[in-house]
Amino acid sequence: MKNLPQFRNKSHEKVRQYILKKKGVDIGSNIRWSNTMMWILVAIVAVACGIGIIKWWQQKQDRQDQKHLIDAS
Repeated sequence: MKNLPQFRNKSHEKVRQYILKKKGVDIGSNIRWSNTMMWILVAIVAVACGIGIIKWWQQKQDRQDQKHLIDAS
């Protein structure tokens, strides 16, 4: 878009307003949603992995406790 002669020296906001007025379509602000969504997904995966590791450790401890109870009998 910035390579077109009529937009080359215009700010993002002016180009945005022009397109909104001419086409009725808002091209949005400068926020990179794909980058933001990537970090949100990374955070969700990290939390899920942490919960999975904790659950796995608890199950391992429960199995060891049950084994000790069976051995003691």
